Amino acid sequence: VMAKRYFSRYHLPKRRATVTARYLPELELGDRVTLNISSPRQIAQAFDARILGIAHNLMEFKSELDLLEA
Repeated sequence: VMAKRYFSRYHLPKRRATVTARYLPELELGDRVTLNISSPRQIAQAFDARILGIAHNLMEFKSELDLLEA
């Protein structure tokens, strides 16, 4: 039973990203976001992700988000 559960969850690779953005106090762990970097040029394909970690830096008014592709 456990092997089937792990296989279904991990058989496809998922992208991870760490993003530094403006201060976003309204986000919480587990929220779904879309990562899309299109300006000034497209760096990667857009993908939907789940927030795994959040670190707020109030001195610089920034948030660092750890994302995992959903």
